Amino acid sequence: MNKPLLVLLLLFPFLSKAQSQCGQAEITEHFFQQHPEWRQEFLEHQKNIRPVSSGHKSGASVTAEPEFMVPVVFHVLHQGGPENISDAQIQDEIRILNRDYQRQNADTANVVAAFQNNIAHVGFGFKLAKIDPDGHCTNGIVRHFTPKTNWDANDLTDFTFSWPRNKYLNIYVVKSLNITATAYAFLPGTPIQPGADVIVTIHSMVGSIGTGTVANSRVLTHEVGHWFGLQHIWGTSNQPGVTCGDDLVSDTPITKGFISCNTSNTGICNPGIPENVQNYMDYSPCKIMFTNGQSDRMHGVITGGLNGRNNIHTAANLAATGLTESSVSCTPFVDFKTGSRRQCTGNNVVFTSLSQNGPGPITRLWTFTGGNPATSSDSIVSVTYTMPGTYPVSLQMTNQFGTTIENREGYLVVGDGNSGTPVPYAFDFETDSLVAKLAIDNPDQNETKWIQGETSAGAGVNKCHFINSFYDTDAIPGEKDAFELPSFNLTGLDEITLSYQYAYARLNVSQRDSFKVQYSLDCGANWTSIGGLPTITQMASASGGTQADVFNPTETQWVQQTIPSARLSAIANRNGVMIRFLFVKDINKTVANNMYIDQINLTGITTGTNGLLAKRTVTIYPNPSQGSFVVSAESGESVRMKGRLFDTKGQEMKGQVDTSHEGEMVVNSGKSLDKGVYTLMLDFDGMMMPKKLVVY
Repeated sequence: MNKPLLVLLLLFPFLSKAQSQCGQAEITEHFFQQHPEWRQEFLEHQKNIRPVSSGHKSGASVTAEPEFMVPVVFHVLHQGGPENISDAQIQDEIRILNRDYQRQNADTANVVAAFQNNIAHVGFGFKLAKIDPDGHCTNGIVRHFTPKTNWDANDLTDFTFSWPRNKYLNIYVVKSLNITATAYAFLPGTPIQPGADVIVTIHSMVGSIGTGTVANSRVLTHEVGHWFGLQHIWGTSNQPGVTCGDDLVSDTPITKGFISCNTSNTGICNPGIPENVQNYMDYSPCKIMFTNGQSDRMHGVITGGLNGRNNIHTAANLAATGLTESSVSCTPFVDFKTGSRRQCTGNNVVFTSLSQNGPGPITRLWTFTGGNPATSSDSIVSVTYTMPGTYPVSLQMTNQFGTTIENREGYLVVGDGNSGTPVPYAFDFETDSLVAKLAIDNPDQNETKWIQGETSAGAGVNKCHFINSFYDTDAIPGEKDAFELPSFNLTGLDEITLSYQYAYARLNVSQRDSFKVQYSLDCGANWTSIGGLPTITQMASASGGTQADVFNPTETQWVQQTIPSARLSAIANRNGVMIRFLFVKDINKTVANNMYIDQINLTGITTGTNGLLAKRTVTIYPNPSQGSFVVSAESGESVRMKGRLFDTKGQEMKGQVDTSHEGEMVVNSGKSLDKGVYTLMLDFDGMMMPKKLVVY
């Protein structure tokens, strides 16, 4: 039935998250709020799509070969959680798409009588690509470990993983979406960047197995319909059940749309005319069909020029993407993984090939410099390293079409869990040689990383360590940046205390950065956060507050944080203990304000079985001082007390401790010490007590 063309509206209010399944209208409206000059062009494109008769009408054989094949690539964006769905779950989704677009779903028998003669066999087929844009072999499933797992259309430049849209249907599988929907796609003709012309879905909307469910298994059938030019059956809004609307398809009755399965809806928008509640482009849970008119519109898009859709099914592109079986000629795609890139000496490190080999025989060559074995041809290899160090790993794959080598320098960091730096340990970032011993964990390798600051704003003399987040406009939301102290030997020390000074300001009141101090007992393979620390909001309140401009701390904005021994009991009396300071950017923000760390001190004492040392009272005055200190112990203890003075490098300052004074100890009576922080190690008959001395 022909019906008048209605003006498209993009300003309807949206459903609550509980009702909203599709974000197409929401992200489209967001885009045009930013680019109102392009809205009319988009509307014209929608009106000008010319239906093309598919020949796959209701009476067509459902066993016929698909008229058009579509190469598909799934980009799985994950952090190793349930969003990293299995290959089997993705393959199940491909099965569902082929079933629904070729009218092979048995539930079409449930279509109401009014539409039984209008169930389309669209004739589209979907296959996972076998060749990537670089000519390498692929299985059409690409996994990206990324800190960003919450995706929306707020920044369309984020879609850097996309393959060319005129060659592949790109589907992003993510952990969550920042909109009131579970999936979305742009309609062809929307003037977005090519990389953003994709389908984005949360992982539980893919397939009917794994994290998917049968109830959600047609979400992508709906989104693929959008990608090929179909609007919601009530039009372009995201609010079914409110206003009668038109989807520009002649045989889908004007409707309000439904979120329930009342198939007897007749005459709501037009007297005596039933509405197509069971349509895939509705929101009802009983959607099981396309109409012939919708099929014709999709055929008009796949054969037309909008967004390059007319190239995707060509014989040349099917050969280039490997869908023509006889034409698959690709060099290997090489990738590999290991459980953790930080290991201890003697551990069995398991490396697994994730490579795509393509047709014909394949040869494989691993190279493990410094490892045992040094080489292997297996797909899964267990390797041990006997010496601490940083090691490269290489994997070479060869098939009949060529060789691909993946060489990763500095891929594996091996530590010695049986040795470490003795304490007390003091670090003020003034000495370049000490800073060089810090390990920087900066996975994205961008400019946002912990660096030594040449600043007079440090809590100590001049320098400090800081993360330069404010000026890094290329950063990834949610990125993690850490610096690690050398491993420590805490053997024989029962009570451990860690202190540091920080300065931080939030960029704005909605900023949700985080900061953690963590330890590792297995050479950095696993990290445990130390509990009881203030939140980043509390830290900002105590330090620089909220500051929209770049934060450079004043002397009064530095805050001392001391972690008592009760929170560090897990690392007491252990060797090979690693400690790191971790800054995590807001998952929804690309920028943050700067954070500063200075004056790190790690100390430990041996209390003994009776806790005698803990009972001793030691007074030091003045502290801080200009260079001279008096140390006094409780009555009767001073004569037994010995002392040794160390600088931040761990070097002993000999000749600075004078024990000849009755009842007390004098440190540096000549006032010759340089400005800085020192550690006085007091010795009570072999029981050690560290004390911090500050010279200003």
